Amino acid sequence: MPNWIRNKLIVSNTFISELQKYHCKYDEFNNIYFDFNTVIKLPKELEIEISSKSYDGLKLYLAKINPSFKEYGEKKDKWIIDEYLSLIDNLKKTRCFFDNFLIDQNEIKAIITKYKDNINEVEELGRKMIQNYKDYQYMNWYDWCVDKWGTKWNSYNTKIGFNYLMFDTAWNPPIPLIIKLSKLHPNIKMALLYSNENIGYQTGFMLITNGTVDLEGTFKDESIDAYKLAFDLWDCGDSYRYDEGIGTYVPK
Repeated sequence: MPNWIRNKLIVSNTFISELQKYHCKYDEFNNIYFDFNTVIKLPKELEIEISSKSYDGLKLYLAKINPSFKEYGEKKDKWIIDEYLSLIDNLKKTRCFFDNFLIDQNEIKAIITKYKDNINEVEELGRKMIQNYKDYQYMNWYDWCVDKWGTKWNSYNTKIGFNYLMFDTAWNPPIPLIIKLSKLHPNIKMALLYSNENIGYQTGFMLITNGTVDLEGTFKDESIDAYKLAFDLWDCGDSYRYDEGIGTYVPK
């Protein structure tokens, strides 16, 4: 499980209803959530599984199109050598690619044995990943979400207040997404506050207008300001006390 980040997006009270109308949805349990897809939409093609199976498929497909690898794939499947090498160089720049995806004949045999009658399905996953990279410069949703949204998943645990939207994200605040949201509503001043669920860590703020960051900053871990922001966002101040000896807060 990830560490959750609590985010508080503050806007004018007159804009909060518009934010809810255009950027919030309801899930299958009728819970409201801030839908990142209303700001930057994740391409449907990238919503493929990320697993050992899909990575085995990538290994198979790369072997199939590799013009220097004769043990798997037919002649008609092979790419031109320069095109193939260019693809590999570009894939190495992504988060989801490792050198062990380039395999030998023994590994090919092991994968074929592992999946048996489902080998075509597995290889198709690899083909889709390469096609996604050609179309979107991303093989799957994970890399895309981290780059475009700033976090790997959509929002969670959304709450709407008088002039704010509170929601959680995995590992990091969705800073690229908030910048894009600000561009969509150029006349609205926005403030983003955030804090890790590990109280006193990974805290910060951003003031933004029309996609331009007017002011931003982070607080030193375990500093007074870091704790105070975390107390506000996580509503946990009663569980801590100020220790004059070390000059900051500690759990009670």
